[in-house]
Formats: sequence, structure tokens, C-alpha cells
Amino acid sequence: MVHAPTITRTESRKKYTCGFALTEGEVRRLHDVLVQQIKRTPAGDEFKARYELKFQNGSVTFPATLDEILAEENFGAASISRLRMDVFDNEKDSSNLIRVQFQTPDAAEWSIEEPIMFTVKGQDRDWAFVTSSQLEERIQKIRLFALDWRNDITKEVWLVILPIIFMVVAGLLFLVVRENQIHIQAMKEIESIQRDWVAGALKDPEGAWIRTVRALNYQDLPDRFSYWFLGIIIAVTISLSSLNRIYSYFHPAYNFIWGDYIETYEKRKSHGRLLLLGVVLALLISIAANIISKRMGI
Repeated sequence: MVHAPTITRTESRKKYTCGFALTEGEVRRLHDVLVQQIKRTPAGDEFKARYELKFQNGSVTFPATLDEILAEENFGAASISRLRMDVFDNEKDSSNLIRVQFQTPDAAEWSIEEPIMFTVKGQDRDWAFVTSSQLEERIQKIRLFALDWRNDITKEVWLVILPIIFMVVAGLLFLVVRENQIHIQAMKEIESIQRDWVAGALKDPEGAWIRTVRALNYQDLPDRFSYWFLGIIIAVTISLSSLNRIYSYFHPAYNFIWGDYIETYEKRKSHGRLLLLGVVLALLISIAANIISKRMGI
């Protein structure tokens, strides 16, 4: 009895929780890597390619060629939110396959998919390893730092709501400690008044009464510093949350940079640089004015 040879398969997957700047040139270079590597498989000369695009309005298309992808309008409701490219051999069960996917967080289903993913399946382990390495090298040139990559609800919880709650709790704890310190100081003052009265150092009943009332009033009055501190904490937390939105607007993390989106992307980056330059200049002018005023005795 002759047994059929066992076919081994190797699969490599990698996901990136980061942003990306995918230009037309980078798409073509990445596509060239996919084609070159699939052609190195036994049945690669007759490889097939499959492309998928998803847009902001939820529609999905399957372009026939890479040029059709790069000819998309890519603006407004027709902005691209996901690009998937598959190349595979001509065998029925696709023994060798390379898949690369880029998507914005809005395009992910239930936020379980990362913005960048690739999958390599093949019968040759060395081929799968080399292909994965080349994909990683290309993605390193595309990836961007991203403050967040989950959906809007998760982003609000982790980057806005939870910091505010944390800072408010920290502020309230500070108030409790501060009020306790005030109470201790008031009690010490009352005990000092009592000792002075007993020792005879304080003989005027009216003076003793005035000091006691002041100590009690000091304890009952709200501590302005404590409330200012709490207000500053809340203001800083809200400001940091707002800065995240500002940074995300002027430095978008997930970008399919072709079509009409090129102009939008360049404008945001340019305006962001101008805003940063304005903030830096304002700080420098403020510091310089402060130094000059001190030297002039103003």
C-alpha cells in the first residue's frame, strides 16, 4: 500500500496596532513584493490577484486591477476605509497565499481587527519566512505613530472619560487630606489657647474668645487653594483630552494618500505645522517678555 506524501503548510500572521501613511508609490511597491514572491512558488506563474475596497459609506467593491484602486476618488463618503490585496497560486485550494490589509478603526468589525495585518500561507517554510520579512520591511516604511486605534466609543472611554475620573478622584482625595490638615491646625490653635489661659499668659477673656472664634472659623471656611487645585486638575485633564483630538486632526493616523485625499492630507499637515510654530513662538515671546520685564523692574 502506497501512502500519499504528506503536504506541510506554513502560515505566518502579523498585526500592527499603529497608523499608516499609504501613498500610491508605497501601494505599488508593496504590490510588487506580493507578485514577486507569489511567482517564486511552484504554480506562481499563473497566479491570481483579488482586491477589495471598503468606503466610509459602508459600500464594498472588488476592483479588477491595482490601477482601478488608485483611480478612486477617495473623498468624503467615498473615502477609502479598508484596502485588502490577495495574491495566490492557481491551484484550487490556494496552497500559497499572501494577504495584506490596511484599514481605519471605523472599518474594523467590533474593533477586533488591527489597522495593519498580513497573512502568508505556503508549502515552503523558507519562502513564507522570506515573504514575511519583506512585508515587515515595507510596512516599517508605512507605519505611523497613533495615539489610539480602537473605535470611537473605546477611544472616548480610555482617552477622555477615564482620565477625567482619575483626576477628579485624585482631586477629591487631596481635598479630604487638606481639610483634615486644616482641622488639625484648628484643634492645635484651640489647645494653645487653652494652655495659655491655664498658664495665665492669656488673661483677657475677650481676646481668648476672639482667638477661639477665628480658629473655628478658619476650620469652617472653604480652603480656596484646595478648590483651585481641583479646578486646575479638571481643566488640565480636559485640555489633554482636547489635545488628543487636535493632534489626531492635524496628524491623521490612518491615511490612504491618493486621489482627492492628497490635498486634504497635505492641508492638515501644513496647518498643523503652522499651529505648532505659532504656539512655540508665543511661548518664546512670553518667556522673553517676562525676562525683560524682570530686568527692567516692571
